[in-house]
Amino acid sequence: MKKNDILAEQAAEYLRLQKQLRNVPLLAKGNVFATEPPPHAPRARTHYKWTRKLQGKTVSKTLGQEQYEAFKAAIEANRLIEDILDRMRQISQNSILKALPDSPRQRTSKRS
Repeated sequence: MKKNDILAEQAAEYLRLQKQLRNVPLLAKGNVFATEPPPHAPRARTHYKWTRKLQGKTVSKTLGQEQYEAFKAAIEANRLIEDILDRMRQISQNSILKALPDSPRQRTSKRS
């Protein structure tokens, strides 16, 4: 059976989501944050950090302002892509369950 046959009911939404994945920007996982200096420290400057999980541990990297902005956009794009993929998975799973027959039931023997 073809994918479009299985997705008959929700094909339009699935194809719309698929189109959103065509021009995927740069992607990154993790979080970025900027730490502002205290107001009484006139020569101090803002510090930028990127944190993420790496082999089960949280690691961080100090960034420049341009890197911070790029990572911020890449992390936001990654979250959007993950949301789109989650919805596509949900549609796929529901469509497969509706379109294709269940497995035959196993007959259980009655014990007396």
